[in-house]
Amino acid sequence: LRMDARIFILHVLTLCCLLHGSLQGVYQRRLYQELMRNYNPLERPVSNDFHSLTVHFSFSLLQIMDVDEKNQVLTTNIWLQLYWTDFYLQWNMSDYPGVTSVRFPDNRIWRPDVLLYNSADERFDASFHTNILVKSSGYCQYLPPGNTDRCELKFGSWTHGGWSLDLQMIQADVTGYIANGEWDLVEVPGRRNERFYECCREPYPDVTFTVVMRRRTLYYGLNLLIPCVLISTLALLVFLLPADSGEKISLGITVLLSLTVFMLLVAEIMPATSDSVPLIAQYFATTMVIVGLSVVATVLVLQYHHHDPDGGHMPRWVSRSSSSCFLPCLESRLDKTKIVYIQGRGTVMTYMFEVRWEQTISSCIVVLPLTDAPLFQERVNTCRFWDPQSGVWLLLPLQWEVNMEFVKARVQRVMVRTLMLLCIFHNRIFGIFLSYK
Repeated sequence: LRMDARIFILHVLTLCCLLHGSLQGVYQRRLYQELMRNYNPLERPVSNDFHSLTVHFSFSLLQIMDVDEKNQVLTTNIWLQLYWTDFYLQWNMSDYPGVTSVRFPDNRIWRPDVLLYNSADERFDASFHTNILVKSSGYCQYLPPGNTDRCELKFGSWTHGGWSLDLQMIQADVTGYIANGEWDLVEVPGRRNERFYECCREPYPDVTFTVVMRRRTLYYGLNLLIPCVLISTLALLVFLLPADSGEKISLGITVLLSLTVFMLLVAEIMPATSDSVPLIAQYFATTMVIVGLSVVATVLVLQYHHHDPDGGHMPRWVSRSSSSCFLPCLESRLDKTKIVYIQGRGTVMTYMFEVRWEQTISSCIVVLPLTDAPLFQERVNTCRFWDPQSGVWLLLPLQWEVNMEFVKARVQRVMVRTLMLLCIFHNRIFGIFLSYK
């Protein structure tokens, strides 16, 4: 008897559950029929046509798929969220027990025509058809599927103005964001804008979300910047090679060509625009200028080295221009010069260099450095020395020759100093690029 009672209670409970499920289906079916009886999906669902319909808009950024810097296109994966209240889709829950919400296909009820204004998609509106969740109060929730959108995200109604559809912004949701290997997501700020057109008096609101990203510099540092720094450093080695080796100019041109190849690689990924020059492009351009100047300096050094190897006089304009350029930067040793006579021969001794000169019975030949020769030429025109054979002092005209070896060494030294200053400037730009965020 006790077992039969248990079986009877189990049957009663099962019957109640089936009855409740059948009632739930009946209520939903009747509710769908009542709501769709005179419903027009083309009619804006407001109680008064003079009232505007408020639509709350937001989106969730899931992933940054790609950033095409050359074409200035941003590819992202997002979920859109739209919320509004439909006046014609309201019901009393007491009349339909257990029915708290229903779902409609998006083509059966009215939905706002909110589109991405600046979409790079060829289809323009790439959203698929999906259901709209409707509450008993008429509150509708429309969640289009995760679609690929491009460029800056600016959303707004295509046909409705601000007097009929008031678009309000909800902050973007980035809790489900998937990290990108090249870019770090900083923030996704949003703002609501209203724009007026000459054709209409009513405003046209839109919601614009800006995706703020920061590039991860490790990839570009290892593949572009560090090789560029190493190659540009090789330009300093050009001045260490002997002029007779025949490889000074070859090394400089090879370094310049290598930087040109890197510059072409950077140009392929940079946008073809003149509005602003990327910092990495400025860095490579500055490096190429520095290496180009080093090649020019090498050519000048080789020209002085191979010009008239049997001797000769330097042109007057070269002597004057070189003295006016280098003399303020270099210290003259005239006040510390000491002349020592040794049987008709003399030696001009200084702290930095040694210059030899000879005197004969007819003239004096003096070899001086480039920086000191113009000053001696202005002050001394004759050479006076004691002739032991005749026993008198002779005053002879003075002939000048410039020490070409000293000139080449001093010019090369100045060029190296100039290049070192340019390299300091080059490293400063490199540091600014690494610290740029």
